[in-house]
Amino acid sequence: MGLFGFFKKKHKLEGQFTKERSLGEILNQGVLFEDQNKLLRWGSPINELTSVVDVKEKKFADRTVYNWGVHEILGGLKLELSTIYWNHREYSIDKRFNAIEFLAVGDDNAGKYLRLIGEHLENKFGAGRHIEDEPLGYFEWYADEVRITLCFMQQVANKLHFKIEKL
Repeated sequence: MGLFGFFKKKHKLEGQFTKERSLGEILNQGVLFEDQNKLLRWGSPINELTSVVDVKEKKFADRTVYNWGVHEILGGLKLELSTIYWNHREYSIDKRFNAIEFLAVGDDNAGKYLRLIGEHLENKFGAGRHIEDEPLGYFEWYADEVRITLCFMQQVANKLHFKIEKL
């Protein structure tokens, strides 16, 4: 370190990510795609992240969806992940990375992923907290300033929504 090296911004998780780092420590920095050893840092502009990880952008009249593809996250959970920016919401204007999600639709599909994701989250973070005034299948976990939600809805077809977001 040079004379003024202490002025340089230091990133806690530079270089290779290891199993020794806690999931909470990694989640405070962003979402780690374990299969590629790539970290999507919270607050990064989406156009910066698209140069680091392959992503497919799809524009609709009311939203833009970024499909990250299938990746391993949170210590081995393999899911097809996406990020949605709604055109009418203030936080979507500058398109900074603050959330990633997974959606399963269909009775068999939603039930399968509810068991898979629910068991994985309980093993890694303990029992989820059920939120009052929410559907019976709505649970939350927290890792410092990151919220993980798992919501199972019974509508015309069963739906499962899983989301990781920086608060």
